[in-house]
Amino acid sequence: IMLATFLAGIGAGSIIFAPYADNRKNPLAWFAALEAVIGLASILSIFVYGELPFIFFSLKEAFAERFWLFLFIQFLLCASIMIIPTLCMGAVFPLAGKIYARRLKAVGKGVGEAYFFNTAGSIFGAFAGGFILIPVLGAQNGVIVTAGLNIAIACALLWAARMSPFAKAAASIALTIAFAISVIALPTWDQMMMTLGLYANPANKEEVQGLRARPPERLLFYKEGINAIITVREGGPDGGIISYQANGKQEARSINGKPPVAWSLLGHLPLLLHPGNPQEALVVGLGSGITLGGMERYPLASIDVVELEPAVVEAAGFFRESNNNALDDPRVKLHIADGRKFASLMTKKYDIIVSGVSDPWITGVSNLFTYEYFGELNERLEHDGVVALWFQNYRVTPRELKTGLNTFASVFPYASVWFHYTDALDLIVIGSKEPLKFDMARLEEVTSSPSVKEGLRKIDINGPFDIVDLFLIGGSDLRSYIAGSPLNTDERPLLEFTLPRLLYSDPSIGIKNIEELLSHAEDLTPPLTIAEGEEEEFYLGLGKTYNRSNFRLPQSLKAFKKVLELNPGNKEAKYYIRGIEAEMESRPEN
Repeated sequence: IMLATFLAGIGAGSIIFAPYADNRKNPLAWFAALEAVIGLASILSIFVYGELPFIFFSLKEAFAERFWLFLFIQFLLCASIMIIPTLCMGAVFPLAGKIYARRLKAVGKGVGEAYFFNTAGSIFGAFAGGFILIPVLGAQNGVIVTAGLNIAIACALLWAARMSPFAKAAASIALTIAFAISVIALPTWDQMMMTLGLYANPANKEEVQGLRARPPERLLFYKEGINAIITVREGGPDGGIISYQANGKQEARSINGKPPVAWSLLGHLPLLLHPGNPQEALVVGLGSGITLGGMERYPLASIDVVELEPAVVEAAGFFRESNNNALDDPRVKLHIADGRKFASLMTKKYDIIVSGVSDPWITGVSNLFTYEYFGELNERLEHDGVVALWFQNYRVTPRELKTGLNTFASVFPYASVWFHYTDALDLIVIGSKEPLKFDMARLEEVTSSPSVKEGLRKIDINGPFDIVDLFLIGGSDLRSYIAGSPLNTDERPLLEFTLPRLLYSDPSIGIKNIEELLSHAEDLTPPLTIAEGEEEEFYLGLGKTYNRSNFRLPQSLKAFKKVLELNPGNKEAKYYIRGIEAEMESRPEN
């Protein structure tokens, strides 16, 4: 929206002013006036920036259900702030062309030179803004500096224009004073308010009003990085809630040192499923370091961690209690690089690969959910290796879910979906080149390790049955569910364009997705190895585990019936079957 508004303003400014450029008798004075307006309008716009999150929230509440209208309102909001400077920027170009092409015979040369300097300036400006001004000075100070440059250029042009010395001096002094007063009067941006992420984080009117009156959190860390604004906040009555945001969007939260379940499981699950003794691991996306901390509880030899934004590395340091001091582990090799490029350029093979990046609708992240990216991960994976992918399951319809899962499963011959029933509704997708088989005896052995046991206990995983309980669907059941779905590719990044339309839909749709997945799951468990003579005990334990969650009652019933197939006289299984059948019959939908 911002880029579209910017380009539209520049284009409109050139179109509107071009017919008048040739008639200006003192083009340098006009040039100076346009530069002055750009500078002053830019700096004055800072006065309204602090209100933008709340203005946007009000517009979202009113128009979000009509996507096209909401986009148009956003466009108008951006235009109201940017229209004056961008129109002037557009008007500058035909004026510069007139100044350069004074002689008819040299029109081509003059316009060509104007294009050259305009292009060179655009390249340098983008580089300086992204790599120097914002990282070094910050966004607000960057706007002030660039506005000051516009005023300085205006003053220089005034002295070169055909005007009386008095007029030149008076205009220059007036511009300088106006700029100085504006800078002095500028309010400092409230970093907490500016990074509330009201465009993505769920909130209601009462909560937003309360945030304005008295923010419930304290800002621990704020950094305007090259790729994102990274913040860490502390909240809760005793300050025990630590949260991490990228561009305001909530990414991870730890409560009293307890790691977030989904991000922790993303680190544990592939290592629990690996059939051998994995040594080399790759993590794409550091985030809060929770996933990395979970992986470090296993006897890996080396872990390559790739993170695009350096500020994220600093933010992860605030999660030391919940990420087990992840970055201090000598096995970790941190690479500040693009995960996609790292995966495509490396020749090293890995036993474990974890891709734990943010939502696939975010520009700059979406290309880490495409068919081509998964293919690059497959190239880096050992023949018996395991890949784990975090996937969004909130504000996702079955169509988008199937697209994402089909894209992943089209690359990896063996794929499965895992889930932990929390408010986050996150999914973990597992892929491999070879079939994976759960060995209950091995699982018992691995989870008995003190370090692993402690890490799992923090996320309420207390034994092998709790791990099996994470399984949703896999194998032929998953293939049947996603059959016929399109692929998310580099050339057709469907998710990047369809998911934003669902950004303000009901997040609980993810629960329906889980129910639909389970309705297609004929297999109660992933492929299992159960010791001979222990089948009855296993399915009895499985039925009890599934019986803890209402959405798994049909599977629990199947597990207890499996017990009766093995031992028709099992009274405990009969007791549970009667109770589950009564519960299911009493449900309103029945």
